[in-house]
Parts: sequence; C-alpha cells; structure tokens
Amino acid sequence: MKTTKADFEYYKKCVQKWVDLFQLNDWEVYYVHENTEDYIGYCLADINSHQVTIILGTDWGVTEINKKSIDKVAFHEVMELLLTPYHYLAKSRTYDIDKHTTISHQTIRTLEHVVFHDGKNRP
Repeated sequence: MKTTKADFEYYKKCVQKWVDLFQLNDWEVYYVHENTEDYIGYCLADINSHQVTIILGTDWGVTEINKKSIDKVAFHEVMELLLTPYHYLAKSRTYDIDKHTTISHQTIRTLEHVVFHDGKNRP
C-alpha cells in the first residue's frame, strides 16, 4: 500500500500533536514523505542542533493505511525523538552519570506531564 499526500498531511498533524503533548517543542521539526525501503516511518535527530526529520514512508507493503495506523507511526517516531538523548548518551565514548541523571529526570518530568495532564486533556 502507498501513502498519499493527504496521509502525509495527517501524519504531520499527528506528529505535532505528540510533540506538543510530550513537550518536545524545543526541537525544530522537518517532515519528509519518501520511500524508506525498510521502514514505514523514521526519525533522524541531531541532538546538537536540536533538529529532527520525521519521515513517513511512501510504501507500506501490506500494512493497512488508515488514520489509526498513521497516528501510531507518528507516535512511534515521536517516542524515538523522546529517547534521542539516551541514544546519544549510549553512543558517547564515556559514561557520564550526571548526564544520565539529567536525561532521566527530563524524561520523567515529561511523562509526569502526560500522565497527570497538567490541566490539559489528552489527545
């Protein structure tokens, strides 16, 4: 199955919804709609520049394309973004417990916001 321009527009809205909910608005988000060969979605993040490209694959093979599946892929890629600091830390040459603690607490505060809503409704 192939994604359409309308699917891509919906995907961008879903990604933004999850970015907002998880308070990841300090990232500059770019969107791409292209063939990713092995993936239906992909997240390419640069922790230093805080720029991220969120990709929606054009060819989903036999995977059904509908609003729920598109939203689920958007959620998955935003979770990749949320965990980017851990990927960065894991790739670094030296382990820094202070950096790990800081990243852990940032993630916990983000999840607190989502779970306890901070006065907002969930999507």
